[in-house]
Formats: sequence, structure tokens, C-alpha cells
Amino acid sequence: MENISYVKKVVFPLEILPLVAMVSALVNFSIGFCVMMVIYTIMLGLPPLTIFLLPVVVLPVILFTLGFTWMLAALGVFLRDLRHVVAVLVTVLLFLGPIFYPVAAVPEKIRFVLYLNPLTPALEMSKDVLFWGLLPDFWFLAATILASWALAWLGYLCFARLRPGFADVV
Repeated sequence: MENISYVKKVVFPLEILPLVAMVSALVNFSIGFCVMMVIYTIMLGLPPLTIFLLPVVVLPVILFTLGFTWMLAALGVFLRDLRHVVAVLVTVLLFLGPIFYPVAAVPEKIRFVLYLNPLTPALEMSKDVLFWGLLPDFWFLAATILASWALAWLGYLCFARLRPGFADVV
């Protein structure tokens, strides 16, 4: 909705707008990561070599986010109040994800609730490769990459299917 002129007046590949947002977020992530690594190195010494696996661990989050971005961008044209729902959903995902606490701190009876959050596996694997020097479970990582890739394609297909109606609605 912020780029109405692209939708109405110019022949423009609208599919790249969510990609631009994703690249912008990745640049911010990279800058923050570099700052964190400088602080980590000063306080704790060199990080483990498994740190080089971080891009592979983050790949499912990138694909998952891109798929949902395409889907929500397409639906947001028709459902204007969707942005308010998304803001609440992001806050819920933040607190239901093991960002501020480890998964092991949650009682085992309700631990499954954490795994309803699609970010939980990536967060746990990120901590493992960044701080503990542990390799991620290959099969689990492959499954999350495959599922995220499928979601990215589903989001793109949703965007492509709804795109012809964008100019009529905005």
C-alpha cells in the first residue's frame, strides 16, 4: 500500500518490493551481527568455527519470512486492517519464541507450544552454532529449509494470483 504509484501507473515488477524489504532487513541484521561479534570477541574471545553455518541456519527464516511477506502484501491490499493484526502477531511470536530464555527453561508439558512458533527451530540452531559450537541436526535443518521453501513458493503464488486485482482496489 505504500507504493500505490507503482501499482497504478508504472509497469513494474511488484514481486520485488517484498524482496527489497527482505534485503533491507538482512543489511540491518548483518550490521547488528557484526557489532555483536565485536562485543563477543572482546568479552569472550573468538567464537566457535560453527559460526560459519549461521547463513545456512538463517536460510529457513529468510524463506519463511519472504513467503509470508508476499502473502501478506497481497492480502493487505484487500484487507486494509491486516497490518494491525500482523503487528500483534509479531509481538506474540517474539514472546513465544526462545529469544529471552532457553527452551529447556520451559516445562516439558507445555514445551510443544514453543514449537508452534516457526522461528523456534532457527533460534535454537542459531544459539547452538553461535555460542555453543554445536552442529545443527542436518535432517531437521533440511526439513525446515524444504518447508520454508514451499511456504515461499506458496506466498509467491498467492501474490501472483491476487496481483491482477491490485490496481482495482488501490
